[in-house]
Amino acid sequence: MKRSFKMIVMMLALTFGALIFNGASSQAAVSITNVKQTKASSDYVELQWDAVFYGDRVYYRVYYGSSADSLTGYSDTSSTDETLYHLTEGSTYYARVVAFADYKRQTPIAESEVIQVSTSLKEVTNTKQTGATANSVTLTWDAVAGATAYEIYRYDGWRNHTQVGSSVGTTATISGLNAASKVQLFVIPTKVINGTTKISGTDINTIYAKTAPSKVQYIAIKNFWYYLNDAQFGWNAVQNADGYQLQVKNYKGKNLYNGYTSSTYQDITPFFKNVFTKARARAYVQVNGQRVFGPWSGFTYTASSSSVKVIRSASKKKITVKWKKIKGATSYTIYASTKQNSGFKKIKTISAKKKSSYTFKKIGKKKLKKNKRYYVRVSYNTKVGKKTVKSKIEAVASVY
Repeated sequence: MKRSFKMIVMMLALTFGALIFNGASSQAAVSITNVKQTKASSDYVELQWDAVFYGDRVYYRVYYGSSADSLTGYSDTSSTDETLYHLTEGSTYYARVVAFADYKRQTPIAESEVIQVSTSLKEVTNTKQTGATANSVTLTWDAVAGATAYEIYRYDGWRNHTQVGSSVGTTATISGLNAASKVQLFVIPTKVINGTTKISGTDINTIYAKTAPSKVQYIAIKNFWYYLNDAQFGWNAVQNADGYQLQVKNYKGKNLYNGYTSSTYQDITPFFKNVFTKARARAYVQVNGQRVFGPWSGFTYTASSSSVKVIRSASKKKITVKWKKIKGATSYTIYASTKQNSGFKKIKTISAKKKSSYTFKKIGKKKLKKNKRYYVRVSYNTKVGKKTVKSKIEAVASVY
């Protein structure tokens, strides 16, 4: 009878030891409370819990595994916190804390519920901008194993950032931005364990994203070299623009020129003679290999004649101006002065339906003088709606 009792005790002890080793419930009467994960790294997690009070000292063992039914690993501690090492990045594990009254951990006195724990997630890679509007940018990135959602942050400086969006997929559009702005962004992968605890990635890769540019406010002819037939257009810079498009059309709207430049000016050689043109510009940013444009500027109107001549009569009392007609012009205005760069007075505006020449004897009320050089300008005009617009280029010639 005595031998039989010993065998029964031994069998019970072996069975109990097997249960504890596998992390199964020990049916202890006391529960360990407030077990929680306090830190996640790429290959370890840290846990802590409320102390169990029993005798002089309590010993703990944390069982863990890849499923709640298979807690095959364990780590021992005599404090109310423990670190589980050699884990896989981005993976979820299950853990239970058991308290023992003895150092060899053979007498359980309390246990916790099984909770989820997780290592930190890998960093988001291949983040790139794929879209832009005046007030938003769109990002995409590669999926991170284990992540169930992503948070997008604006980087405002070292340890200073603001969440600006979230997504359950691998793309997001961030709105509420200013036009022509550049913002530094990064994406953090996240997952939730135990219903409330959020696990995030720890490493970040920032990118700069740009909204679509604002409108080019001003465009004009900066220079025109008549004998080179070179017209140089210029416009105001737009903040954060990568480049600009210049477009020139004839008076009927047909495209004559489309060009791209990173500068705020563009030369066109040879320029288009004997036809009224209108030019406009817009800024763009490069997004994922594509140009995203801002609004067009208004048009600037320009015309240039291939032939303007000024002839003085033998008596020196008359000056005749001849020019080649401009397609799209509605009228021509003639100015004259005794100075090359100032003092010009209007002589006459002539309808484009009439002949392309005009003879005058006076500048204002003053008759022409012998032994005097006169400078003549011919301005080309066209109608835009109900408004008469003057070309930014004027033909200039002189005669003695």
